[in-house]
Amino acid sequence: MAARDLEVYRRDWRERLSIADEFSRTWIALEGRDIVGVLSARWLPEDPTGFGRREAIIRSGHIHPQRIGLGIGRQLWHCVHSFLRDHGFALASLDIIAANVRARRFFERAGCRLVRIDPSGVEGRSLDLRASAFVSAS
Repeated sequence: MAARDLEVYRRDWRERLSIADEFSRTWIALEGRDIVGVLSARWLPEDPTGFGRREAIIRSGHIHPQRIGLGIGRQLWHCVHSFLRDHGFALASLDIIAANVRARRFFERAGCRLVRIDPSGVEGRSLDLRASAFVSAS
């Protein structure tokens, strides 16, 4: 990533992490004082479909490249999943960039399933799948 792109990326994350509202949460994994992982979710205040199934959207997730494979993602997913289940969400959905095969495998192992393939892309890259996972016990 070019230095300019990295600075834009950092600025975007600082902005995302500074926004606090009742319809989103960000979970942060720390190693000492260093951030080694983040996973965030956003939702609407109520079920827009009227079917009584609240859905959350997993917006962003990143693990420090040198910390991948150490269980940080699994711990973050467990925290997010537990929070959503405990707060009455039935479903969580997320988009995964096609080139990120490791993330796709991770979320599939975590119980997500392919919902659709969208060739229009996200973040300027081809979008491979939209996945969802049931989070409620019912």
